[in-house]
Amino acid sequence: MIPIEVNIWAVLVAAVAHMFIGFVWYSPVFFGKAWISLMGFNVDTVEGKAAWEERQQSMKRTWAFTVLGALIMAYALAYFMGMFFVETVADALQIGFIAWLGFIATTSFINTLFTGKSKKLWAIDTCYPLVSMLVMSVIFALW
Repeated sequence: MIPIEVNIWAVLVAAVAHMFIGFVWYSPVFFGKAWISLMGFNVDTVEGKAAWEERQQSMKRTWAFTVLGALIMAYALAYFMGMFFVETVADALQIGFIAWLGFIATTSFINTLFTGKSKKLWAIDTCYPLVSMLVMSVIFALW
């Protein structure tokens, strides 16, 4: 097997980009309100707002795993791109899309079918990593 070089700085930048995209994606400006509603939180009631705020305050551990996940995702994508000697933005976008389609979209859709969750919730949660992986792919191609 050929050793694959992964640029750690590019991985860090891509992981930060992933986190930033998630911050914007789930903000009230984009899909945050719909996501909260589809998750079953009714922030229009006093009880619902209190439950949501309580959940937000206990998120330190979740954020730690989110950062770790972003780093692993970025590293894995950079590794795949290195395996296929991706150098152009077009090739990078293709790898990012195929990785998303083959590993994220399919797995999350099957989980959605078995759990009975909303297809709208699936779309919000699954298109975020699509956008993120495409952006990360471009970062790696340009680095």
